[in-house]
Amino acid sequence: MTSLQFPPAADLKVDDEPAYPVAALDACPTNLRSDPCPAEQAERQWWNAMVDWGRSHRDKVARICRWARDLKMPLPHGYCD
Repeated sequence: MTSLQFPPAADLKVDDEPAYPVAALDACPTNLRSDPCPAEQAERQWWNAMVDWGRSHRDKVARICRWARDLKMPLPHGYCD
């Protein structure tokens, strides 16, 4: 007899989204677009972290949906498609 395991505990935990960096609110040293701006770099890094955060949660939901389908659980229309 085969038994289905619960999804990993980590999949049942919601991670906080990355906090917006205070450094991104600083003014750029110059108005020249060719000059590096630490604030813009901080915001770019935050956006990258947000994308990674979203993808990790998408993957968690996919694993939970697979688990629910394997158990033949009734899923609301439009969920786990």
